[in-house]
Order: sequence, then C-alpha cells, then structure tokens
Amino acid sequence: MSNIARIVPEMTVREVNAKYPACREVFNKHGMGGCGGQYGPPEPIDFFARAHNVSIDELIADLEAAASAGTKATGETDAEKLSGVIYKRFVKAALFFTLTLGTAWGVQNLTMIALNRSFDAPYYAAIQGHGHAQTLGWVGLFIMGVAYYTLPKFKGTTLRFPRLALATLPVMILGIVTRALAQPFARDAVFGFLTFAASIVEIAAIGVFVFIMLDTVRRSEQPRDFYEKYVYAGLVWFVTLGGLNIAATWHLWTSVADIVPPEYNLRILHTQVFGFIVNIILGVSLRILPNFMGLRQPLQRTANTAFWLFNAGVTLRVTGAGPLAMSSAFELAGILLFIRSLGVFAKPVTSVAIQGVDNAYTWFVKLGYVWLAITGLLIFAGDVYQSLTGTAPAHAYVGAYRHAVTVGFISTLMIGVAYRVLPIFNGTELYSARAMRASFWLLAVGNLFRVGWQLGTLSGSPVAYAGTGISGYLELTAMGIFAWNIVKTLRDREDVFLQDHIIRPSTRVADLLDLYPETRLALIEAGFSHLAAIPRPPRFVTLGFASKRHGLDPDVVAAKLNQIIHKEEAIA
Repeated sequence: MSNIARIVPEMTVREVNAKYPACREVFNKHGMGGCGGQYGPPEPIDFFARAHNVSIDELIADLEAAASAGTKATGETDAEKLSGVIYKRFVKAALFFTLTLGTAWGVQNLTMIALNRSFDAPYYAAIQGHGHAQTLGWVGLFIMGVAYYTLPKFKGTTLRFPRLALATLPVMILGIVTRALAQPFARDAVFGFLTFAASIVEIAAIGVFVFIMLDTVRRSEQPRDFYEKYVYAGLVWFVTLGGLNIAATWHLWTSVADIVPPEYNLRILHTQVFGFIVNIILGVSLRILPNFMGLRQPLQRTANTAFWLFNAGVTLRVTGAGPLAMSSAFELAGILLFIRSLGVFAKPVTSVAIQGVDNAYTWFVKLGYVWLAITGLLIFAGDVYQSLTGTAPAHAYVGAYRHAVTVGFISTLMIGVAYRVLPIFNGTELYSARAMRASFWLLAVGNLFRVGWQLGTLSGSPVAYAGTGISGYLELTAMGIFAWNIVKTLRDREDVFLQDHIIRPSTRVADLLDLYPETRLALIEAGFSHLAAIPRPPRFVTLGFASKRHGLDPDVVAAKLNQIIHKEEAIA
C-alpha cells in the first residue's frame, strides 16, 4: 500500500481509473460501470458515492485494495458500449423532433395565430399532429433514451436486451412521424389508415420499452425505493396513452375524420402530460436532485402522500369520474406536497461546487417547479370557474396553462437536468456554460411571454397576440442553442493521453491537471501564468493551443512535462 498514492474523496473517477486501471472493476461493482466511457467522468468520487448511495469509506477501501493489487482491468464490455450508443441516438432523435415537427412547427402555428389574431387560424388537425410529435418525439424519446441508460445503474444491474432497446428507436420514429404527417389528411382513406397504423407501431415500441424497464427492476438485487412508485405509475400511464391513441386513431379512420374530438383529446393530453411525463420526472427528481443539488434527503412520507393525491387527480380527470374541481384539487395538493418533500427551494445542506461544472443548471430546475405549481393553480382556477358558471374556460386560457406545464415545467426541467447529466454520461464537460445560460434566459422569457400574453389575448389585444407570436421564436432559439450545446458535448471524446499517459501538444490541459494536479506548478513556471488565477481551463484548451498563446514551443513544454510525470511514476 505504501507504493500506491492514497485515494481521497476529492480525486475524480477519471483520475482514479486512469492511474489505477484495476479500480474500474470496483466502480462496476458499486453500480457505476459504463458511466462516462472507459475511464469515467471528471467528477469527484465523493459525489459519485452520494449519487449511487454508496458508502464513501467502503468505496475508497475497495479502490485502494484494487490499486494495491494492481490487477489488470478489462475494457468496456460490448453491452456498456452499446448502452452509450443507445442514449445518444435517442437524445439526438429527440432534439431533431423538437427542432422540426415539435417547437418549429409550433412556431409556425403561433405565427398564423398572431397574424390572424385568432387561435382558430391554424387547422386544428395540424395542431394535434404537432402536439403529438412534440410530446412523444421530443419528450418521449428523451425519457426512453435516458431511462435505458440510467435505470440499470440506479438498480445496480445491466440492460439485458440492449439491441432490442435500440430497435425501439426507429419503430417509435416511424410511428411518430407517420401520425404527425398523416393526421391532417386523415379524411382520405389511405391517410386515415396510416394514422391508425402509426398508433399500432407506437404501442408496440412502448410495450417493449416497458417490458425492458420492468425486467431491469426484476433482476435487481437492490430493495425497492420509494421514488420508484412514480416511475411505475409513469410506465402504466405510458401504456394507457398508447391504448387511448389507438382508440382515437381508429375513430379517425372509421369516421373519415381528421380531428380527435376535443373532450377525448383532453383526456389523451392529460394522460401523456400528467400521467406519463410528469410522473416520470417527479420520480427521477426524487432520485437524483438531492445529490446533484446538495439538498436534504426527500421527506418520504410526504412524497408518498403526494403520489397518491396526484395520481388520484389524474385518474379522475382521465376517466371523467367526479367533479373536475375535485381532480384538479387533488393534483394541486399533490404538486405542492411533492415540492415540499423534495425541498428544491430550500437552502442546500452540502456544497456541490465541482471544477468544470457550472451550477446554472439549477436555475432550470427551480424555475421548472415554479411553473408546475403555477400550472396546478391555473387548472384548479379554471375548473372552479367552470363549476360556478357552467362554461368551460376559453381556449386561450387552456392553452396558456398547457404551455405552462409542457414548456415551463417539462422542457425547462429536462433541459436543466440534461445539461448536468449528459456530460457525465459521456465522460466529458459541458461544451459551453455561456450557451447554457443564454438558453435559460431565452426559454424563461419566451415561456413567460407565451403564458402571459396568451392570457392577455382574452381581451382581444393585438399587442397580446403579437407577444404570443414572438414568444415562439424566443423558445425556438433557446431550443436551438440547447441542441447545439448538447450535440457538441456528446461529440467530445476521451484523449488518448488517458490511456498511454504520454503528453502531446494535442493533450487537453484539463485532462492533464485531472490526472496529474502536480503539473500545475510546472506549467505556471513554464509561462502559463493564467493557471494561477483559474481553477480549471476550458475543455477545448490543448497544450499546443495554450503554448502558442504564450509564445512557447508546445513540443518543448510537452517533453518537460513528460519528464516530470514519468520520473514521479518511476519513483512511486
């Protein structure tokens, strides 16, 4: 043990794996295998221990024992490599949908509404097609891809059918695209059949996804956790959604129609938004946000009560049983209790400051839960109005609260979490923190404009209609920046330096400092004076780039650094 450097909680997973390859098997044992590629992410092992509910003392003891033994580690398994491929393809497909048939198509519809000062301007079948593509294409595919990757790690097991999981992607894409493009023409017999066939294709993919998720849980030796009931409920509602869509598209085909009847469509929308999507997000929030944001642990009893109230409200709404105000009262109570349980607005109890991580992602999370509470209040107020007057709220009002939950809560929270977890999955850092902050403000202002100005259209104000139209372009720009930032992040690759420990002009300075923190002083002495003022250089900065900026020969600098690290390794 004396010949091996002591492993401390502040060391990163990448640093430990790169210095002591045998430690990779230890991380696999504790459910951290395959996360961040072969060497893992540049995150402190203390953070990873908390995120995986592992004792840091036990983890360090196992790591030091493996490092001392010096056994040779195996490389990534085919299943682990395929697991990384799966989530990337699903995420990229989700981004494609939101930038085309999702947000972009929605902006086109908003433009028509603003120019004509009427929410009846776009053909309603096209609006329903857009909504289907946005919820299942953008949100559904994102959830499926991340679930395939994270649930096995949460449960300390593996994905038993990775190729089957990957096959659900083209099947879902076929169903979503066909449904979105065929429904506006469903009065034609051929397109009516295609609309119905699309729902059959979708439920087949949904069924396989749910089967794989339940199989993963079944094979886990870990005890059930309280957050899981939200995930299970989301899966049940996902299957229910598939069945409701089959019934709706069957009606379109056999009735020679292209618009799902409004009353039935509202039940479908509530199933997919509140039943499926919100339940999944709430469950994942309980599992990851306390550790990622340094919050106290969730209040389990409160979270359990919130679950039953919220899902009782969703059930009443979807089935049409009982007064509407009762269903929304249950949902609102569930939402408020959940927020209390999570403690997302409470002061953090532990520090989450990590080099290379911009915690601005928490802005998205907190804003998202503000919008969820506002959504619950708006729905409840609308139901009370309807019970008192006998008149349903205007379309502008319903559209406002629907946007408050779909963009204000769902998309905002998804984007914030994606900015934090996708770099970890890829074993890299977020490509641009500035772009993350820009997308936050664009999305926040755009959604505020959309909800606020859409409510303003109830007065018939032309300014309100114009503001509603402008909001779409702000949101589309935010989504575009987010997509660009994530694609650039997922394209980042591990440097060969992590494997052979030979410093080259192409070596990233951040990787060098991760693996050999002692080289910081040598770099400063060589002329890299800025390193004395910044804790961590941007990931794109290579030794060659920095050397040229300081008028130094990168080959000379690399040779000197190689002498330093190899001399120290020889002494060790």
